[in-house]
Amino acid sequence: MWLAAIVAQVADLPEAGGGGWFYWLIGAGVILGLWFLIARTRRKSYRAYWERKRREEEMRANDPDMARPD
Repeated sequence: MWLAAIVAQVADLPEAGGGGWFYWLIGAGVILGLWFLIARTRRKSYRAYWERKRREEEMRANDPDMARPD
């Protein structure tokens, strides 16, 4: 709990009691929210990348000018 004491001194937060837990819960909620936001953004970009790749491959396969010579 020495880390909690250091953070409480730097941020002028109460070190113990209900008020201290309140600030810690808010901080944990913010960090958790950012974690989920970043994870969701990464998933969306991953899906968008593979969807774009699939469309490009489909476009090449269906376009006679872009098809590979047989």
